[in-house]
Order: sequence, then structure tokens, then C-alpha cells
Amino acid sequence: MIHQVDRALESFLRREVPLAEASVDLSFRAPEGSWTASLSRPTVDVFLWEIARSNRSASAGLDQRLTEDGRRQQRPSPTQVALRYFLTVWTREQRDEHELLGALLRCVLGHDTMPLTPRPAAVAEPACRLMLGGEQHRLPAQLWGGAPIKPGLYLDVELGVDAIGWLDRGAPVEALHLGVADAAPEPPVARPASPTPPPLRRSRAGGAIVMEGRPGAGDANGAGATAAGTDAADHAESDT
Repeated sequence: MIHQVDRALESFLRREVPLAEASVDLSFRAPEGSWTASLSRPTVDVFLWEIARSNRSASAGLDQRLTEDGRRQQRPSPTQVALRYFLTVWTREQRDEHELLGALLRCVLGHDTMPLTPRPAAVAEPACRLMLGGEQHRLPAQLWGGAPIKPGLYLDVELGVDAIGWLDRGAPVEALHLGVADAAPEPPVARPASPTPPPLRRSRAGGAIVMEGRPGAGDANGAGATAAGTDAADHAESDT
């Protein structure tokens, strides 16, 4: 995508400044010392030094459209991105340099947009916005790499980047039905255990009275209570 914007910017500058290919070279190299020393012709350097989110406010949410075959599609609103270029002119004579730099300035100030033909698939609009950079733009000094520092133009090329693309969406809702249903029954509430022990029950087994109920102190399983109850019943039978 970025290399396509580079080509569009080169075509735009050659056409609108204009910059004749026979007399002026155009490069996208970093303006460092070894490269500038090798130049033999007037050269305009268009150096991409930063990529950042655009300061321009952008809408958030979803974009929607209806295709020619009737399909409904949507996408997240494109992210607005700024490609920040630094334009410098390299000539043998300073007068030629300033003349060419002034022509670049008039071109940038005279155009708000730049067409993208062909338009990259990831770019949402058919044209980019052009803006002269402000005071917040400062090329780091170390990027010069020993080359003489020159005046230049800070140029922002702003575009909406569609990173996801259009996606088909379902058919629109045509009807909505509401109804009422009984609520789920509440689960039964468990009753707390009674603090009062169950009463003793007497039954006769094999001629002996057996006591059934809470266990005695000597046997947690009720054996003591049963035995005690049997002895008490035997005494009671004897007395009788």
C-alpha cells in the first residue's frame, strides 16, 4: 500500500510542479551523507520519515452499503493515517535549489488532495488529503547521517486505511415477537432439623422389650440404649 502511495506522489509532483524527468531526478532515499555526495543532477528527495495516526477527527462505528446484487455489507470505519514526508532539493547552485523548493511549496499549498490511481485495495477513498506540516514536525537530526542539513517541506499525506474490508451481514430483522411464560418454579425449601430428639419407641422381640430411639451415652449406635432398655424391661416383667 505505501509503495503505491509513493508512486502516486511521484506522478503527482512530476505533473503538478512540474518536474521533467529529463532534467530532475526524484528519490525516496534518506538524505544521508554518502547518498547526497553521489548526486550528479538536480534531485528532489521525498523521504518518508514517520507514519502516525492522523490528528484529523474520524468517525467511529460501522459503515454500511448495499451492493449491486442486493447484498448488505458492513465494515469498521477506516482508520485515518498520516504518511509524513520530508521534501528536500539537492542542486549544485543554491539559487536553483531555492527556485525548485519554491515550486514544490506552491504545488503543496495549491492542492488539498492527491488522486490515487489505481487505488490500493486497503485504502478506503480514491484520493489522499495533502497538508503542509506544522511546528510539531521535526525530523530527527540523526537521520541526516552526516549530510548537510537543508531546509525542506514537511508534507502529510492522509488517507483512510481499511484493514478488514467489507463483510456480508445477515438479512435485516422484519418482525419481532414478544410473549409471556410462567417463571420456573422455585425449588422446595429444606426444613431445618428439629432440636428435640425423637421419642423412644418400645417393641417386643423374642419375649424381650426392645427400646428404639436416641443412642445412650455408652454407645453411639444405640447399643447401650437397647441393652439398657432390655434390662429395664426385664426388671419390669419380673416385678410384674
